[in-house]
Amino acid sequence: IQFTMLFSLIIISLIVDSTIAGPATENPNCVKWASDPATAFCVSDKITLQQKQTFCVNTCSFEISPTADCAIYTVASNKFSLQTTRQRSLNIDPLVRGITVSRVYVGSTCTLALYTMPTPDPATDFPAETKVGSTGNFQMVTTTNAASFKCSCT
Repeated sequence: IQFTMLFSLIIISLIVDSTIAGPATENPNCVKWASDPATAFCVSDKITLQQKQTFCVNTCSFEISPTADCAIYTVASNKFSLQTTRQRSLNIDPLVRGITVSRVYVGSTCTLALYTMPTPDPATDFPAETKVGSTGNFQMVTTTNAASFKCSCT
């Protein structure tokens, strides 16, 4: 009986520890989930912050705690990925040609403008799409053929 009680306490302890601290290593499927354009695990609004921290803390590290004002997510060769991050800037930055822009992250006080030309003139060329930031908000875009972008913040 003592052995059974001790074994039960060990099992309960392991369960409690794993729910508080999370697993020691990531789920081996994290990269697969995160790179699947249909699910896009790390930016999905169906996945909670706690689930990202519990299952994919390394793979979703930027999405858990963004370290930039803006980010561009793309799909290339049927793989969803974080293409680039950017701090606020007066510059319009080019994007890799031939990729599909899928989503963006825009910081809470920022605006991200997408352009279809690689080197637009800000005085005469207007953005094809503009996204206004809200903390933790990973937004879908319609300008999937964007060739450049600008991240500005107040």
